[in-house]
Amino acid sequence: MYRYILITQLMFSILYPQIQYQPGSFVGSTIDSRIPTSFSSTGGMIMEGALFVNSINDIKDSDIASREMVYTGGPLQGITTRQIPGGPRLYKKNAPGVVFLASLDLSVVGSGSIISDDGDIITNWHVVEGNEKILVWLYDKNITKIQSLGENTTVAVVIGVDRERDLALLKIQTEKYELTPLALGEEYRLEGAQDVFAIGHPEAQIWTFSYGVVSQLRDNYEWGYSADKMHVADVIQTQTPINPGNSGGPLFNEKGKLIGVNTFRHDGQGLNFAVSIGEVRSFYEGVKNGLFKPDPDDLTTKSKDLNWEALDINDNGVPDGYRSEDGDLIIVMVDENEDDILDVMLVNFDGDDKWDAQVYDKDGDEFPEYWLIDKNGNGELDNPAIDTDKDGFPDYFL
Repeated sequence: MYRYILITQLMFSILYPQIQYQPGSFVGSTIDSRIPTSFSSTGGMIMEGALFVNSINDIKDSDIASREMVYTGGPLQGITTRQIPGGPRLYKKNAPGVVFLASLDLSVVGSGSIISDDGDIITNWHVVEGNEKILVWLYDKNITKIQSLGENTTVAVVIGVDRERDLALLKIQTEKYELTPLALGEEYRLEGAQDVFAIGHPEAQIWTFSYGVVSQLRDNYEWGYSADKMHVADVIQTQTPINPGNSGGPLFNEKGKLIGVNTFRHDGQGLNFAVSIGEVRSFYEGVKNGLFKPDPDDLTTKSKDLNWEALDINDNGVPDGYRSEDGDLIIVMVDENEDDILDVMLVNFDGDDKWDAQVYDKDGDEFPEYWLIDKNGNGELDNPAIDTDKDGFPDYFL
């Protein structure tokens, strides 16, 4: 594998001398020429992929661990109870089914639960509110702090939302990973004083185990995060601490079955609440039957229509590149042969004098799927990755 990677990198450095281009290389004259439709569509997809790559790099230097999480409804309090039997075994079994979620710009984070082999994730609506796509980090037993999160990540699309019950369903967009779905419990087995535990990311302390008991089951319970964000659902009141960053994560029974989605807490000791498994099952079935589709008008992070300018780098009157800028993000699509076939895309995240990623069409199908990324900001494109499903997001890092 390593030999293959080295050979592949060498081959690309030979076949694509434009890898040496700097952002200043693309200051040739602009000409009045319409960008080919295929180029424009591809450019938008690569822009989202660039944001994905940039977030993977940025999380190592982010302040997530020190800032407030999604919901801050009171002091961080919980009640210590008797230890749940078999805790280490239950954690080892269920932690791989819990994911860390973040918006593409890392402004919002939370927890989620894998509930199917094909990548369905249940979480809270308020965790994904306004987003069409969410970053997903999968469990790695060797990683214990958020700054060490690496490339064990992918993208999920929001496919269902129920604002009233504060639930959302995501779908992972790659088949690369072998997933560990959590087993769903049954509502009729819920009862007061039942041992329960949670796994989540309180205050960005990733994959944290906590435990408690069911204090009470409350039907049609109303709560809200603000005057315009009121919710109602059957909930489980529990002493299991639910702190910012736990939102959307699983509440388990003593057998390790998911019985609720940790959602909110009230001021006071031990007043924590999870949306009940009956509501989760009902919502999940509804999404599968075509209900609870996201409303595009609710998106606050919609895909942008990029404005492209045609470049005539060699001044022969024929466009050989197209450039778009969105803040510090710069994308250039290069058509070296002037044949309306994309040769390479160049991405600059921060507007400096070095490219942060270059994307090539390796298999000749006119879609760039092979990425070379400057992973550590040293100006060297030394981290290859492949977009195996050609959705604009690299999902296999070599």
